[in-house]
Amino acid sequence: MMSSQPIADRLKTHLSRVGADIVHAASTRVQPDGLNILIDRAPLSFPIGEDDIAALISIAEPAHFGSGEDTVFDPTVRDTWVIDPAHVHLGDPTGATGTDNWTGALDESLGHLGAALGIPADATVRAELHSMLVYGKGQFFLPHQDSEKDDSMLATLVVGLPTTHTGGELVVDDDGADRIFTGDQDDITLAAFYADRRHEVKPVTSGHRVTLTFNLLVDHPAAEDTTADDHPAAEDTTDDDHTMTATAADDAGTGDPVDSELTALITEYFTRPVKPRWGGGNATPPQRMVFLLDHEYSRHGLSRTTLKGGDRLRAARLLSAARSAGCEAMLGLSEIHETREAAIDDRGGYYGSRWGRYWDDEDEPDIETFDTDGELLDGVITLNWWMVPDKGIGESIESRVGEEETLAVTSTRQLTAHAAEYEGYMGNYGNTVDHWYRRAAIILWPMESSFVVRAEAGSGWALRTLADRLTQGQIAEAAADARSLEPFWSGAGPESLDLALEVALGVEDRTAATVVLSPYGIAGLGAEQAEALGALTKRYGTTWLRDLLGSWASAGPRFTSPGVRALIEWVNTSMESTIAVLRTGVSPSGATVAEVLTSHAAAFIPQQVASAARQIPPAQAWRSLADLGAFVAEVVSAATRDHAAAIVDGLDGLGGELIPLYVSVLQSAADPTDENFGPIVAECRRRLEAELAKPERAADDWSIPFTGCGCADCDHLAGFLASSEQRSLTWPLAKPRRQHIHSAIDTQGLPVTHTTERTGSPHKLKLHKTDMLMKEDAALRKYCTEQLAWVRGLNR
Repeated sequence: MMSSQPIADRLKTHLSRVGADIVHAASTRVQPDGLNILIDRAPLSFPIGEDDIAALISIAEPAHFGSGEDTVFDPTVRDTWVIDPAHVHLGDPTGATGTDNWTGALDESLGHLGAALGIPADATVRAELHSMLVYGKGQFFLPHQDSEKDDSMLATLVVGLPTTHTGGELVVDDDGADRIFTGDQDDITLAAFYADRRHEVKPVTSGHRVTLTFNLLVDHPAAEDTTADDHPAAEDTTDDDHTMTATAADDAGTGDPVDSELTALITEYFTRPVKPRWGGGNATPPQRMVFLLDHEYSRHGLSRTTLKGGDRLRAARLLSAARSAGCEAMLGLSEIHETREAAIDDRGGYYGSRWGRYWDDEDEPDIETFDTDGELLDGVITLNWWMVPDKGIGESIESRVGEEETLAVTSTRQLTAHAAEYEGYMGNYGNTVDHWYRRAAIILWPMESSFVVRAEAGSGWALRTLADRLTQGQIAEAAADARSLEPFWSGAGPESLDLALEVALGVEDRTAATVVLSPYGIAGLGAEQAEALGALTKRYGTTWLRDLLGSWASAGPRFTSPGVRALIEWVNTSMESTIAVLRTGVSPSGATVAEVLTSHAAAFIPQQVASAARQIPPAQAWRSLADLGAFVAEVVSAATRDHAAAIVDGLDGLGGELIPLYVSVLQSAADPTDENFGPIVAECRRRLEAELAKPERAADDWSIPFTGCGCADCDHLAGFLASSEQRSLTWPLAKPRRQHIHSAIDTQGLPVTHTTERTGSPHKLKLHKTDMLMKEDAALRKYCTEQLAWVRGLNR
């Protein structure tokens, strides 16, 4: 009988017991007897006296920190002295550089610290000296995070040497709680913490604080029967065995004990129906589980052996139980974005923690994070990377994670954000603060759901799986799986287009082929894809191809719609070469495909020209029409002669001032004397001659054509503008009416100044026709004269 307690709560409770005694930061102390430190072969005495402190500072330099790609010095962030480790020798005072007298003490201490941090007992922990630091009175280091300088680096070790000082506490953020470590006058103190923990050094209030910092590197014993070497490198995901299946896990030699209770909970999780949190709908079992781990990792630093503390134990338990439950599993990385209400106190500050964040060494400073106690307004979790846990094979993905499929022992708000941004009052809601977090995750799903889960993440694995099934002759199965992609398929990146074309052809199903290709768009098509396009058209027909191209273009009235922009870019860069290859007979349907492509592009010309011609002011319409010239020229060049003539006929039907378009088309054409451009040459010449046949504006003709909105004020303005003699007008108008006239003049780009004389009531609007009217007319006639001479030279 199933428990009435939600399955997610029971899973969380069960996993919270795993590694519950593990901490993220731990400390110990050792006696300094026999632990000798040589500074340039001169021994240090403990506790370190002021003379030795002065000697240390004499060879030290002000500490820097990373900011983006730069290393910077900013004592308002980090104020301390750093000594290069080349000056420091851990060894015998006679001058020997061996570390025998440190080895035992460090090994014993690292054993205790490693156990507290949850480092496995069979792992080897190495302490690699990084630097020596001296903090004087008032010196400090604001909250920061250490960079992981090696893939095997797991933690940082700070060794506090005996000195007489106060202040200078090392404060480590342990899931929202401060762990405070102090130095000692008599003993050597050792504090170890995971490298992703934010920490700071408080200001020293008296004396000097002297520390050695070490990178803690962890070496794990090699698995006895790993198959990692049988697979390609991390970025290569060409195999289909890229999931932690039961067989893969066994081959990896994990040896993890099976948690039967957890196995049962996972089985129940994937069999118990759950209603969607939003939007209603029927209750169905979840397709996957995303368990968020507590620590951050880089892509290169993510593996089962580099998991930190409780993450390692919970991951091992989950992976083993998933294997027993017939599930597949991946290690992944997530980005979490939370928006919360920002509480502001009476002084304008924010309640809650205000950890600044700066980075040591290669990493960069970041902004403050603010209060995380406000009400959660919105939260988004996105998986952006996953990998096979034991094989180091990974790939980029993009998959939104629903709240109903997310589990975590530690809530995200307990962690420290890697970035934060405050937003003031926006009207619909009050002050808010956005936080961004990074967490690793274990992703589980039943093996029978593998295709859908992997495909929904945008994984190239889905296409590779379909291709493999086609190779094996499983055409019907591949077509069915391809059709199942329709609700969510977003492709696997433009680099996978060739494989998608191959799969679309192989499934022998129009609907399945459309689903596979629908996310890609026309921008990726080139001469290299011409043969595949021909084969697809031969198999599915020209109607299918036209429908596919229509879906790619996302046609609409907006000149700037993404599909149209992609189409114009493709026409300007790839259309000519693609059409040329198609017409060489590379495919029996090549000529048909070429005609479909050119017709598809030509169908957008009237829409784009009409949209450009409607723009105001007229100068903007002129520029927009000229900008379309290259697009139209490419389409006309690629078209058949009859089709090219039809394109020109379509333009003639638009009317309007299309001179800049015709001129630009001819100037953009590789060969404007080609017979396809004959109708355009003739029409361009006719329009230029008609423009020049108009009487020249008389020197005293100040009339300006204008069409207003039809209101009384616009009609009055039109009367003034139509006058060939009147250049100026003083017009008493109330403010709203003045604003309307200001807008009408500016919107249409009229050569009229319009200012307000702020005397009397109402104020007066003063209008004056400028000399630009005459200059624009003269410039247009000059342009038309020059272009007509050039067009006549084309001998058409």
